[in-house]
Amino acid sequence: MELTFKTFFTRAKGKSRYLIRRISEELFWQWRVGRHVAKKVEVQQFGAQESTDISDHLNFLSLLIHLQQPKAILELGTRGGESTRVLESYCRDFACIGRSIDLEPAPDWLERSSHWKHFLGDDCSLGESIYKTKAWPDGTPFQNIDLLFIDTSHEYPHTKKELETFFPLLAPKATMIFHDTNLMKTPTRRLDGRLGYGWDNQRGVIRAIEEFFSIEVLEMNYFFKDLPGTNLKIYHRPWNNGFTVIQRF
Repeated sequence: MELTFKTFFTRAKGKSRYLIRRISEELFWQWRVGRHVAKKVEVQQFGAQESTDISDHLNFLSLLIHLQQPKAILELGTRGGESTRVLESYCRDFACIGRSIDLEPAPDWLERSSHWKHFLGDDCSLGESIYKTKAWPDGTPFQNIDLLFIDTSHEYPHTKKELETFFPLLAPKATMIFHDTNLMKTPTRRLDGRLGYGWDNQRGVIRAIEEFFSIEVLEMNYFFKDLPGTNLKIYHRPWNNGFTVIQRF
């Protein structure tokens, strides 16, 4: 009997079948995204790791904040601190203090920084406290946030609560940045040609954005446009798990 791919896949079991499926997906998506890719995405200038789920966005993030020159920066969710390295580097260049909130302690290198303060705790609870007291958790007087970066649980209810909590704390021309706004069952490409596999979070982050701003987002598309009826513009990059910027004008 001729051993076709279909019969080979049908006979495979367990881990073998999983590997066959992943290899097939890899080949298909490599073919679909084509060969027009970057030879290398340089992020060593920030001390960041190459080929992570956010590395493709770090150079753009650095460009964005240097053009806008925010004075008050808050990052929700630091994890390994890849995006934090870009933000902290900017704070060193412009002699300002950046801040972050996470359920986990800050990485060692961030704890040693004189241009960053990390607060341990639930971001929404701390945000509500900041709103009431008009002070940061360490007692420093609060000033409205110029740049808010959200990269936390990626779950819909939590992201929605973050928007409700922190939107009133933003400066008049603030910028909001969200990572993982294109998480689906299908992989997303990276600029070096590799494929990134996230997890299907039921469109958690982008769905919260859609509901909060009363818009519809096609997260597989690349776009920049107005948010109807507001003074906001939205810019969306679909690759590397998605990266969305919402700017007040």
